[in-house]
Amino acid sequence: MLSFLGYRRSSFPQDVRTIGFVPINGPSLKHGPYIQMKDEDVHSVGVAILNPDSCESNESELSQSSPPSSSSRSSSSPIQEKKWKWLSNSFNLQLDEAKSLVASEKFDEALTLLKEVFQVKCTLLGEEHPLTLKTLEEMAKTEASRRNFDEALTILEGVYQSKLKKYGIENESTLQTLEELAKVHAESESYFIADGILRLLLAHQKELHGPSDAKVINTRCHIAKVLFQQKRTKEAEEIIDELLKDGYTHETRNQVKEAKAFYSRARDWLVFFCGPDHHSTLSATHRLATAVYKLGAINDAEKMYEDLIVQIKNTHGNSHVTILTPMRSLASTYRVLGKLEDAERVYKELLPLEMSIHGPKHDDTLKVMERLNEVILDIKKNKNEMKVIT
Repeated sequence: MLSFLGYRRSSFPQDVRTIGFVPINGPSLKHGPYIQMKDEDVHSVGVAILNPDSCESNESELSQSSPPSSSSRSSSSPIQEKKWKWLSNSFNLQLDEAKSLVASEKFDEALTLLKEVFQVKCTLLGEEHPLTLKTLEEMAKTEASRRNFDEALTILEGVYQSKLKKYGIENESTLQTLEELAKVHAESESYFIADGILRLLLAHQKELHGPSDAKVINTRCHIAKVLFQQKRTKEAEEIIDELLKDGYTHETRNQVKEAKAFYSRARDWLVFFCGPDHHSTLSATHRLATAVYKLGAINDAEKMYEDLIVQIKNTHGNSHVTILTPMRSLASTYRVLGKLEDAERVYKELLPLEMSIHGPKHDDTLKVMERLNEVILDIKKNKNEMKVIT
């Protein structure tokens, strides 16, 4: 695999093999102090204790080191176990340092550090151990961050093939690498390839988790974004409409809690992929507020409707078509809460918009006129009752 990726294992200098790269107080491989480890200790602590075949294939365990197994504990001393914990912690610190360097756009330094970590893991754990592959994925992300997309894709394709061979396609870690491949293809503007990879990813995620899982919603939103980037707007909007309909299906089955969770995940991912002011994101936010309303948190829903309307006005203006439905919902909510004057104000603002966009005889326009008249009558009725009481 390494020759395919272009990262060949090199022989370690004697001092590296002796100290074992185990810093105590610092994340860098080049900074001490270090725990002194002989060659036989490195192998007994690293290879024997953390055998690649003993790792589970789920995502959480693949992404972190495993403790010594019960069989290896009998043959490893407490000192060796302590050394392994230091070694494992060192790996995590080094990866964190690499990410920090990438965030500071110090890409060369980050890659140097990651290659050093990679070489150590190759020696201790093997080329295809999950922790070794994780380091390769970090290297790929770093290459992509500095727009070396060919290098990043070469690394990720090698990692994906290794995971596919060892764990199969319907495995969380394999699918995570598949998602990273799609992201890099999209970043390099290879949208058609990214689209195909994401649809493959979506099919297997549905098999593993079902259509309402957060990962499935994430991928559907990602596909929509890739379609938008290709100017395939109609197809992208169809995917988002289907996504929101799935949430509405929960509502029609009186599964309002499930609908709320679905809309919340969809809204968050649409914000990430399409932006907070995209009409699809605004639609998901409205559906989420409606679910909150149906769960009885009417005051919370009121605040969500108000914030949404302000956002639409600030972004699209006071008369954009996306403002109609949230205004209807807010006016109705004010009425339920007994805030009749507020409801009247919103209905009076909404009516000319409905007439301008839909016409005076449209059902939505007529309903708003009817609701406005009802609110006016309720206000008059309350005033008359107050007069009688006084």
